Amino acid sequence: MRLRRSGLIATAAALAVSMVLAGCGGSDSSNNSSNNNTPGGDDSSPSPKTGGTITVLTGTTPDSLDPGLGNNVQSTSANWLTHLGLVSYKHEAGPGGYELIPALAAEMPTISADGLKYDFTLRDGIKYSDGTEVKASDFIHTVERAFKLDWSGKGYLLSIKGAENYDAGKADKIAGLTADDAAGTLSIALTKPYGALLSILGLPAMGFVPSSAPLEVDITVPGVGPYELTDASDPTKSYSLSKVATFADNNIPEIPLGNLDKITFNIVSNNQSAATTVLDGNADVFDAHDQLPPGLLPQIEAKAKDRFALRQSNAVFYFWMNSQAPPFDNVKVRQAVAQAISRPALAKLSAGQLTPECYYLPENFPGHSSNPCPWTTADGEAKLDDAKKLIDEAGVAGTKVTVWGQQRSPRKEWVEYMASVLDELGFDADVKTLSDSVYYPTVGNEETKSQIGTASFEANFADPYALYIALDPAFATPTNAYNLAFAKDKKIGDELAALAEKPISDPSTVDEWMALDEYATEQAYHATFGVLAYPQFYSERLVFDEGVFHANFANDWSLMTLK
Repeated sequence: MRLRRSGLIATAAALAVSMVLAGCGGSDSSNNSSNNNTPGGDDSSPSPKTGGTITVLTGTTPDSLDPGLGNNVQSTSANWLTHLGLVSYKHEAGPGGYELIPALAAEMPTISADGLKYDFTLRDGIKYSDGTEVKASDFIHTVERAFKLDWSGKGYLLSIKGAENYDAGKADKIAGLTADDAAGTLSIALTKPYGALLSILGLPAMGFVPSSAPLEVDITVPGVGPYELTDASDPTKSYSLSKVATFADNNIPEIPLGNLDKITFNIVSNNQSAATTVLDGNADVFDAHDQLPPGLLPQIEAKAKDRFALRQSNAVFYFWMNSQAPPFDNVKVRQAVAQAISRPALAKLSAGQLTPECYYLPENFPGHSSNPCPWTTADGEAKLDDAKKLIDEAGVAGTKVTVWGQQRSPRKEWVEYMASVLDELGFDADVKTLSDSVYYPTVGNEETKSQIGTASFEANFADPYALYIALDPAFATPTNAYNLAFAKDKKIGDELAALAEKPISDPSTVDEWMALDEYATEQAYHATFGVLAYPQFYSERLVFDEGVFHANFANDWSLMTLK
């Protein structure tokens, strides 16, 4: 989202996302639930039932339940409710979920005319879950802690004055962050305008922690939110969110108090087992960011149609190709792979949960190209003969290639499909699949020298840059890389830096994004193949129509209600 200099968020980006979400398969008005369990809620609507415990089966382990480090949705959907920041995202389904609202800040900030200074005032009397009072200087500690923990999104914050020096160990403090605890005020000074800053401040990694919080991983660090983390001695197996009874005393408008007393998350990497368990009523929620086994989908649609829907996402699925490792350091080889895959075949492996796509910016998202896909025929099929000619020109036939992926369906099937395509192109391909908990740390480590594999990336705010982190050279980090292709393309880096300062509401900016996406598609660091629909799938114990499927965080645990 882009700022308006009055200090209110821009609406144009949210409108752009409404085009993505409107008219999507399975999305209906029942997902725009109204729930008045918030301070200042609408007293005319009936209060939802409160209390009780549910069990969620999640296929992926949270990468970290420390708010300053967690990045995957299994982490952020929990940390969003345990650690509020200055601003937060509205608890609404659809494009309304991208709207920013004041959280610990009393109101949206005052922004200088040149866009270089943001001034905030905190609400009075806010307390952490352990009863400690929130101070303005805690924000400085929160940001500096995210750098010390090496949060993978810290590149978002480098426009703050002094942040680069702090990150490089050349300064003890971030010069652009100042706070007055007595007045409850704080300021952020930037080196250049950054239109997405407020959206970044709404991410869970910017959720306040006390200044006493250690500069090392600590999942028990207190926060401000309707829930706190409990039962987390081994989050690779299970963990819980328990309601914070004192949170209501903070009286923060539009932030739900939470309906359920407790939400327990059990890690079940076998999505067939997880889906069957929810279908049979022995667990309550299937992980929305997992995929339903294609063979089970017809049974779910028949037996659970009143508690199941597919919700359109902007999650882009692609094969990344390591541009720093042979044979994919050759652009002709990358282009050959992009032409050789059949996107309809990959969609078929997903049983209709995937819409074929060629460009990295998905259809109806700002900057999506209206030009035909350069890698497919008019009917969307592969150009295998053209691909084979490029491999001949590159002289790499016979090269051993390992295709990396996750073990669960249909990711495993996608990887096997890619290996068969590479064999057809003349490579000697094999497959290496890993559990979800270790896959991204492994392929995101430069020393692994992984060659090719599957990944997905999802925008957590309505700006193309939210997706383009996965191609930003700044995020081709030696460990925990977002840019799994390790694409260090100067043209992409320079244009991203320039576009970061421009409002997405400007049609010329959209055109620039389109041109950049066409260039990146031509370079084929990614072979994009589809956009996913996510399952909202509950047991009969929950009120399905009260469930809110959030644009950033999928299932909103704070609004779920038992019958």
